Amino acid sequence: MSNNGLEGKGGQGSKEDEDRQEFILNRGKALDTILHDYPNIFMHAPDFSVYRDDISLTDSAGFSASGITPYKMFFSALRTIVPMIYHRAIVSVHVMNKYDHNEGEIRVRWKAELYREGPEESKEEQELHRKNEGLRRLGFKVSCDHVPPSDSKGDKLVEGISVYKLDEKGRIYCHWIETLSPASMGEEYAKLQLAVPGLVSQGGGSRDTYTPSKKSRIP
Repeated sequence: MSNNGLEGKGGQGSKEDEDRQEFILNRGKALDTILHDYPNIFMHAPDFSVYRDDISLTDSAGFSASGITPYKMFFSALRTIVPMIYHRAIVSVHVMNKYDHNEGEIRVRWKAELYREGPEESKEEQELHRKNEGLRRLGFKVSCDHVPPSDSKGDKLVEGISVYKLDEKGRIYCHWIETLSPASMGEEYAKLQLAVPGLVSQGGGSRDTYTPSKKSRIP
């Protein structure tokens, strides 16, 4: 009986170790995916393999979407709308909670600089800009490597914080956005609906829905 008890404890410990390893690997993949996807968010579809099918999306202005299909549609809307309005975009992203102990969340701060006109930047120039932006956020003095967006020219600067919540397996089930400028995700959906009527389903008992709701707070 004593041996069986030891074997049982060993088996339980092994299962916990496996679960822990799975969480760490999936969390690392999710973080790498987020950091890889943001700079090209207006050009290429994100890697959706790190998200659950019941992913929920909410922003600070009260917009919400539930289900992987509306989640994909939102990013498709960005790739449709932004290139139609703006000539080029520079997106930078930085991890906010790299060293804290809350492994169940990934917090990133992002900035999108949208230009109505001007020359295209090479990939090397964009990468240099993102690195310099990271150094500036760490407190280093870095000379400006490009002209910032100008309101008078119709450019736009959008900044925000994204919080990704992870389940016990390290997969993302919730994406919360606090947009630090007036834009709301709901506005982008509204524009997309005008361009492609009926693209997004609402209510009707569907599992995948989006809902303009009351203002929410950061979780």
